[in-house]
Amino acid sequence: MIHQKIENSIGGIYCVNRSIPIPILEEVFGSLTAKQSQFLNTIEQCGEHLMTLINNILDLSKIES
Repeated sequence: MIHQKIENSIGGIYCVNRSIPIPILEEVFGSLTAKQSQFLNTIEQCGEHLMTLINNILDLSKIES
């Protein structure tokens, strides 16, 4: 049960972050600089990596229980 809550919480945060396309961000905030685009790419890559790590940990904890 707690594993599902963790997975859902982290997954929700990650999906919300990915659900806002860059054109919408540019429409709201203006053109992104190269550095801002790089930061967004880094955030996306870190989010993917974090989700993989969390899923691996949750899979291991299911095996051990």
